[in-house]
Amino acid sequence: MRPGAKGTRRLQRVYGAQLLCVRYRYDEHARRRITTVELRVDEQPWTPKASATVHVEIRYAEARLRELAKKGGATWDRARQLWRMRRSAAIKLGIAHRIRPEEVRSPDIPATKAISSPIRTTKELKRRNP
Repeated sequence: MRPGAKGTRRLQRVYGAQLLCVRYRYDEHARRRITTVELRVDEQPWTPKASATVHVEIRYAEARLRELAKKGGATWDRARQLWRMRRSAAIKLGIAHRIRPEEVRSPDIPATKAISSPIRTTKELKRRNP
């Protein structure tokens, strides 16, 4: 849950701007609710390594190049209408000149996937018990 949402306000008063995320996990066996928080403890400028993921333009008519890119792990980014691949793969294919600049992203940190465990999230419980 994002800071400011219902169920996070008390923790937001405690942690302030450092609070990034609040999760409620449920242990069905012990019949306990566990509250976890994600905090920002440090922030520094970061420059990606040369092998980072990049967006590359491959035209529709370039079927052979598209297939080679797919074999190298490229995936289609529908939102940007470009192929996403590792920079090293683009260099290997000889299409480094087609790399498009990265869009500026918002400072929001994407949600992480839950780790498989006997402890369940609210969403998982609702799915199992409609």
